[in-house]
Amino acid sequence: MGLISHAHRYGWVGKVEAMSNKTRGMGRWLAGLMMLAAILMLVGVGQAAAVQSPPLPQNAGMSPDGTPGTIYYGATPPGGGTNKPVLVFVQGLHGQANTWWTNGNDMYSDAYYAGYRTAFVDLIDAGGSGGSIWNNGQMLAGQLNTITAHYGVSSVNIVAHSKGGLDSNAAIVQYGAAPKVQTLFQLSSPNWGSQLADLSYSWWGGWLAAILGQRDDAVYSLQTGQMAYYRSVSDGSSANSYVHYDTSAGSSHGPWFGALWYGGAYLQFYGSNDGAVTVSSAHHPLGTHIFTDGNLDHDQMPIGHNTWSRVQPYVSTLWRGLSAGQTSKVEEQSPYASLPAGEIIRGGPVRGAANERFAVENGVQSLNITALTSANLYVTLTGPDGRQYQPVAVKQGDRTQTLGAAVYIFFQINNPMVGEWQFIAAPTLGLYKSGPAAYLLVANIQSGLQISLSSSSKALTFAPGSSVNFTLHASDGAASLGNLRVESHLSGSGFSRTSQTVANDGGSLDINLPATAGVYNLSLTVRGLDAHGAAFERSLTTSFAVGDLRPAVNQ
Repeated sequence: MGLISHAHRYGWVGKVEAMSNKTRGMGRWLAGLMMLAAILMLVGVGQAAAVQSPPLPQNAGMSPDGTPGTIYYGATPPGGGTNKPVLVFVQGLHGQANTWWTNGNDMYSDAYYAGYRTAFVDLIDAGGSGGSIWNNGQMLAGQLNTITAHYGVSSVNIVAHSKGGLDSNAAIVQYGAAPKVQTLFQLSSPNWGSQLADLSYSWWGGWLAAILGQRDDAVYSLQTGQMAYYRSVSDGSSANSYVHYDTSAGSSHGPWFGALWYGGAYLQFYGSNDGAVTVSSAHHPLGTHIFTDGNLDHDQMPIGHNTWSRVQPYVSTLWRGLSAGQTSKVEEQSPYASLPAGEIIRGGPVRGAANERFAVENGVQSLNITALTSANLYVTLTGPDGRQYQPVAVKQGDRTQTLGAAVYIFFQINNPMVGEWQFIAAPTLGLYKSGPAAYLLVANIQSGLQISLSSSSKALTFAPGSSVNFTLHASDGAASLGNLRVESHLSGSGFSRTSQTVANDGGSLDINLPATAGVYNLSLTVRGLDAHGAAFERSLTTSFAVGDLRPAVNQ
């Protein structure tokens, strides 16, 4: 279809005819403009060709790339780099060293052209199964000894993404690397743990995480209870006086139904987050928070062109000599001060078919459901009127994320009908004998009904056999709710206990902890009637550190 035909279609006839009368007069001007554009393009191409990718970092050992313990040294930068600190880059959960220079990440290139000597490390996670912050920290401490000897320096600065920031912190405080490190710059590191890790060890999500092979030492380390314990034994150490801790965070969840969209939706009740880590968790209790970028999600934080310009000013110098500074006073936050219950959570193994029925109350603006499943399942969602809803998206997750090996099935319902909804997960036709299967259902509900727990305790860890006291908060608008049925599951370290009680808004709930050291998950559901008499339910999960955990996680 030509321009005149388009013009008749949209009513532009007069304008097109007037334009045609001017065409000859504009010909030479357009030709000149095109020539100028061509010249500018050639100049741009010449400039781009001048900035070439640097030589790739080289494996310093005899083991294949990706082997835990491997060190890679970047090429000598222009000018030699001896007038600047050596930078060591540590990647995050289930990652490998090459994440800093592959798949469009120009962090290594940026550091190279800025004149820095660099080193990159493969920790236990590089081998396929995630390592604990303790074991990774011990490995990294040894690698830092090798790196400083290689470059002939006494100390380095570290840039670390996500869990890599925790591994680095453990190397510094627990394994003697403090004199070797002057600055640790964390890119969205969960210093207070991740509620998504708690979900992986919950009563509902544990089955799926186990089948997916994602209940490893790394995810175990990221439970909020485990990290509360780590903070309790690390933040008061004199080793911290050797190091400056700088932190950063993102608060975008990425594209709709992308790899981080589900995590962002789940974490929203805990505050701003980047799809994997909340902004509050990214703050180190001894550190200085440098920036939060609302345009970056968790996966975008370690990308050079996103963050290098903001990281470089803080890693460009070595701030101390051979002696340590002064340890700052720690003002620890309580991970149990406020625990929101904003979702309905169900899950478990699939034996034949799993049939879940759950209530949706009055006044719900939106019901966003994510079903995480093993690959051999299909799901259906049916409303109270019998209408069957279709998913708006089905995605394969990102294996580097918590529960990322699952298939993600998304439903979105605006102004959902009040009443009982039904969710069914069953094996795909012909796959009934394909092996174990499991699912996790997370229904995010936007309404005026609010359920939460709070605790006035400042404790980060708990003695074996002790109890944690919570206050239950339950309201629907201005109305307090009562006669609520509270079901709790406490599990971990071979222990499992289910209990039920009835409570009112403002009532007290005591969680009695086991007598054996370990990290224990609490999965709690509150059910009752809203202010108009319709049934509702909400769930939450958290974890507690009981006793001394270092011997158990260090074996």
